[in-house]
Amino acid sequence: MTSALAASIEESALPRAAEDWSPLARWIDDGATGDEALGGRLPGGWPEGGEGDRSFRFRPMTGAVELELAESMARGPWPRRVSAALAAVLETVAGEAATVERVEALAVGDRQLLARALDLWLGQQGGDDGQRWMTAPCSACDESFDFSLHLAELPVKAAAPGFPQTTVELPWGAVELRAPTGKDQLALSLPPSDDDFAEAESKVEDPSLRLLRRLLCRQTAAPTGKGQKKDQKTAKAEALSRDQLEELLPRAQEALESMAPAVAESVAASCPHCAEVTAVHVDPYLALESASAKGILDDVHQLASAYGWTEEAILALPRSRRRAYLERLDRARGMRS
Repeated sequence: MTSALAASIEESALPRAAEDWSPLARWIDDGATGDEALGGRLPGGWPEGGEGDRSFRFRPMTGAVELELAESMARGPWPRRVSAALAAVLETVAGEAATVERVEALAVGDRQLLARALDLWLGQQGGDDGQRWMTAPCSACDESFDFSLHLAELPVKAAAPGFPQTTVELPWGAVELRAPTGKDQLALSLPPSDDDFAEAESKVEDPSLRLLRRLLCRQTAAPTGKGQKKDQKTAKAEALSRDQLEELLPRAQEALESMAPAVAESVAASCPHCAEVTAVHVDPYLALESASAKGILDDVHQLASAYGWTEEAILALPRSRRRAYLERLDRARGMRS
């Protein structure tokens, strides 16, 4: 079983106070209509920036951008796919041009918000209002049931003051931790390397301890005696023993959950068969997982066959315009009224 820390880092899904959350709609700019690209604010932002470094904006959603998105999801470890896919669809992130490296450096919660905002943006360009129907098994009676949700209403938690770092106090000293990023997710998806650890006896396969060691910034020693001032000498994170890491683990989890940005990954749905409430997982990366080059190429084939347009011209069309032409073709064939 994946430990609590690893689970919260990889998909930050632990409950917090309701007042800390606000709907996704509050993080999205108003007025992104028609072919205008959607934008908004990140709940965390660029690690070294201020309030002005939390903005993001997607590229106009053309077929070429959709195809680049789909192809980015076809290769590499999952965290790298996410970074490449988001970089493909973003114009800017945290105040600068979006690159794979910049997206990879964002906090996990920011990456999840971008993926969910993309789902909303793709839906708007396809003519839907963000409503999604889901099917889930009831945790009480095991019957499957359908329910709907609105993407814009799913909650988001802003990073706490002091982001991207927080401090944990222990009897042997204070430890500074930073928020986990896409780069950390990528490292955990690969085999352990000698670079992850300083001491041979600390080379462990446990992903929680590997991750925790990556998130350590520095350790300041505790006071050495009564009445003495705290020793300001700091030690490198790699100097912590495995016993110290295991003692730190639960405290680190709590501190990181309080400090880091997050998106809700589950909703409470009432079963119509027995009226019990079931917690249902809502994947923030659904828009990325469903990206497919086949659908876009099928659209190109239909439009090229009907109008004689080139692939380049069709892929340059906005998603909404491409859909409008395809609907007209369907009506002409009697497939739509």
